Amino acid sequence: MAAKPSEDGSRAKGQLELFREFALGNFRDLLLAVAKDTAMLVWLDGRTNVKGKPQENFARELMELFTMGVDTFAESDVLAGARVFTGWNLARVNNAQVFSYVAAQHDTAAKTFTFPVLPDGSRTIPARSADAGVQDGIDLLNAVAKHPATGPRLARKLYRYFVSEVGPTDDSLIAELAQIYYDSNFEMKPVIRHLLVSRQFTSPSNRYARYSWPAEFVVRAIKEVGWTGFAVNDALVLQPMLNMGQQLFEPPDVAGWELGPGWFSSGGMLARMNFASSLAANQKFNLRDDLRGTRTPELLVSLLLDRLTAPPYADDAYNALLDYTRAGGVFSGTDTQIATKGAGLAHLIVGSGDYQLV
Repeated sequence: MAAKPSEDGSRAKGQLELFREFALGNFRDLLLAVAKDTAMLVWLDGRTNVKGKPQENFARELMELFTMGVDTFAESDVLAGARVFTGWNLARVNNAQVFSYVAAQHDTAAKTFTFPVLPDGSRTIPARSADAGVQDGIDLLNAVAKHPATGPRLARKLYRYFVSEVGPTDDSLIAELAQIYYDSNFEMKPVIRHLLVSRQFTSPSNRYARYSWPAEFVVRAIKEVGWTGFAVNDALVLQPMLNMGQQLFEPPDVAGWELGPGWFSSGGMLARMNFASSLAANQKFNLRDDLRGTRTPELLVSLLLDRLTAPPYADDAYNALLDYTRAGGVFSGTDTQIATKGAGLAHLIVGSGDYQLV
């Protein structure tokens, strides 16, 4: 959710800004901020979570998606978690919706879980007065951040994003990252630092080992092919991205988009190829100006492959690009040849399967 101005001109912080602020901070603090976030309270029905009628959506996703993962909790934990967050609601302040704890709507009875929720190892959050009931939610957030399944799960997600999602994760690195997470009391900066200096991250074998999101594919293509005179509007970028399976700020559900090879349906790949064609045609003459003076097919192919940062091409694929460049007569590097073949090569490379990996 992007930030929106209120009627008095002030600006409420949006969810995207919240994630940017907390991304390299303390994960437990991020959980607390998300639990109080306007977008989350709306999306997962926190506004209707009141005593006597607990709404389970946020509690379930807190454990299943945001922290511990599936098969680490029981259905009774979901109900107890919903009761924990009763009264976590919204109020309008200066024409903007902000978090408000409504004590009168909080379930004050004890809540018992199947895993420890208090520092002493107790599995029961004791009965509290309504005024003190907000501590119930804080206790549960502390517990799920500390849960033994949360650190390894976060580590695996980071590994698949920064290192590789085309092969198995490295168990030794996962264990190291998880231990740093717990030892630092849930600080993410040392976890990320350790990951980014690891041999697994720097290994050449883990280059081009993650499937690019539509947004990544589009931005990378525009940056590398060119953007002069290219309007980033609904017709040229946003609609093609939608055809690829991604509409910015509109994930299909709270779990987000399906990542990895799930991006690559036949329709999604066709949309990527069509976008490559449109972009290359639009940048035809800018490419010609950048590549002017290229006198051989081999050099033209080499320059485009370097410019477009595709992974190393196999001999057959490389020769196919050469054959395309040589087709139609002797290549001597005229402006017309460079404009036509340069744009054609950009289309073929950006629309290829190789270019979809980052």
